[in-house]
Amino acid sequence: MNIIYNEQKKFRILLLFFTSLAIILLSIIELIFINSINYREHVETIYDSLTNLWTRQKFEKEVDRIIKHSPKDKFMLIESDIKNFKYINQTYGNQKADELIIFYSKLLQESVKDFKGIVSRGYSDHFYILIRIYSIYRAKKAFLDQLETLNKEINKFEITFIPKFGITFLKPNIDYNQISIKNLIGQASFTKSLLEENTFSQYGIYSSILLDKIKEERYIENHMNLALENEDFFIMYQPIMDIQSDKIIGAKPVIKWKDPEHGLINEDIFMPIFKRNGFISNLEFFVYKKVFNFLQNQINEKSSLVPILLTVSKIDLNYVDFMNKFSKLFLQYSIVPELIEIDLPEQVIFNQPQTNDLINFFHKLNIQIAVSDSSSCDFSLKTLHSKEIDVIKFNKNFIKIFESNDFDKSSLEFINYFLTECKNLKKRTIFTGIDNQSQDEILRELNCDYAQGDYYSRPLSESDFIQFIKLKF
Repeated sequence: MNIIYNEQKKFRILLLFFTSLAIILLSIIELIFINSINYREHVETIYDSLTNLWTRQKFEKEVDRIIKHSPKDKFMLIESDIKNFKYINQTYGNQKADELIIFYSKLLQESVKDFKGIVSRGYSDHFYILIRIYSIYRAKKAFLDQLETLNKEINKFEITFIPKFGITFLKPNIDYNQISIKNLIGQASFTKSLLEENTFSQYGIYSSILLDKIKEERYIENHMNLALENEDFFIMYQPIMDIQSDKIIGAKPVIKWKDPEHGLINEDIFMPIFKRNGFISNLEFFVYKKVFNFLQNQINEKSSLVPILLTVSKIDLNYVDFMNKFSKLFLQYSIVPELIEIDLPEQVIFNQPQTNDLINFFHKLNIQIAVSDSSSCDFSLKTLHSKEIDVIKFNKNFIKIFESNDFDKSSLEFINYFLTECKNLKKRTIFTGIDNQSQDEILRELNCDYAQGDYYSRPLSESDFIQFIKLKF
């Protein structure tokens, strides 16, 4: 019995030992696993998983430390992203977009290597760069040299892309307690956002003038909703003319803003802001309603009318809501569809997958589609052969081609070919921004269809527009 008892006791001791050992081993494994997760999370807050660059979080922390410990030094901070990257991602897929990001990140690192610059990646295609500099003038020159090299290297990539840059400088003798890396990134980011207004520029440099622009933009954003509610916005109409007959064939609404405090605010100031912040959709529906009311009143009075060209500046993920809202508004009036045309910016048409649904929606309402901002021949050819497009609009940048020193016989032949093709395909053409007689003569010589601009008529109030129609109908 003692032998059996002793054996059982040994077994219990061994069982207890191995159980304890297993618990200890499991605890160690769990601790290692937790530490590995913590380490991985720690690494991910330091290094971007795709490019292995610093993350923005790490960049901000280190740069704040650097600038506060170097109060006598100058710094150049750059924010960069890629124009229409969302479109590239949608068109070529995530894998190709990732390859592009990796390729571009290496180019940026190579560009700043000789200057001992720090490169980091934020979200998506956003990159941040800090360089210690000795002269702002030399830094600007070096940037332009590097930009030229960068663009040459970019041409080697299989997908065409254009980088944009916002630049700001931090000078010595500034109270560093009043400045932070977030402030600097904000300055660079705002400067870069203004490039949307200028297709041809790749970079912008922050200045005190831009500070005034920031204040102006904040005022506009703080007052835009109240202005819409109080109807401080109002509509004028700029005629579209038949070049050959000098008769009016349509009109484009022009939005004006009469602010109680600052008076008339130019649309060139507030429209780019509204396009960036999305308020443009609210404002355009305000325009649609005003135009529909105007047309309905004229129909009721049996007055002569011409088609009005309405702009849809922005298409987002809520485009179905847009269609429902537009349809509901339009059907409240007894307006024949021939009195309405829709103007879609070219970059919207070819950069948005849902555009076909929108175009089909308007065509079902028997509303014709115009495409605008056709300032590039490549885009224009794509537009030309699109069956969904009824009218092609050329903005004022296009007319400047005729007046440039680079305009030659071959350019004229291409324009002639393009306009002939438009006529063969029964697509009407409208040239906008015509300001003088020489531009008008060029269009007449080319046998163009229609034109709009201050040369023919400035934007008119409703009453003046009605009189203009009577005169030029």
